[in-house]
Amino acid sequence: MRIGPEPTTDGFIAVMYGDKEGVVPGNALVVDPNKPFRKLNAFGNSFLNRFICSQMPNQVLQSISIIDTPGILSGEKQRISRGTKVRGHCILKI
Repeated sequence: MRIGPEPTTDGFIAVMYGDKEGVVPGNALVVDPNKPFRKLNAFGNSFLNRFICSQMPNQVLQSISIIDTPGILSGEKQRISRGTKVRGHCILKI
């Protein structure tokens, strides 16, 4: 993942606990009965292609999951569609 002064990705990243470190693509997450993402299938392939889960065996992640969402773009970039039906919503559930 690239780091920069403004949002550098239009992707959604779930950071969760997993026995092994790795990345799972969105289309695999929505069919996994052990993950809470089944309803995200309604957002279609455009969203699922931008959604991944980064799993790692971290003790803190046994009690929380973090969702990294795209930020707000500046100027002209803000008017360009990201290609998903998802709008800038953030839900924090602890």
